[in-house]
Amino acid sequence: MKKLIAMLLVLTMVLSFAGCAKKDAGMSHADYVAAANDTEVVVETYVQAHQSWWDNKVTVYCQSPDGAYFLYELACSEEDAAKLVPGTKIRVTGSIWRISSSSLTDESAFSSMTFVAPQ
Repeated sequence: MKKLIAMLLVLTMVLSFAGCAKKDAGMSHADYVAAANDTEVVVETYVQAHQSWWDNKVTVYCQSPDGAYFLYELACSEEDAAKLVPGTKIRVTGSIWRISSSSLTDESAFSSMTFVAPQ
């Protein structure tokens, strides 16, 4: 009986650590759409296309399996803009109303995962 209780306690501890280690994947598209205008939003999405980079800003068209995003004047360096090829997964932070304040959060904003929307 003691061994069973000890194993259950160990299993519970391991599962609770695994739950704590889960990386925040950002908001779902439904949460993004439902957010108030002045609320900060964080989304992980995939680049589908973008306009040319200018003055440390670029406009990006993104899509995820559950919805699409229009990132107007996304703040980024010219080097980061060159990484925005179709299918690249990015994580952006900003607000719905003032999307121009969005930015790539850091170097880890880029992922090796890809997704290109069907045409």
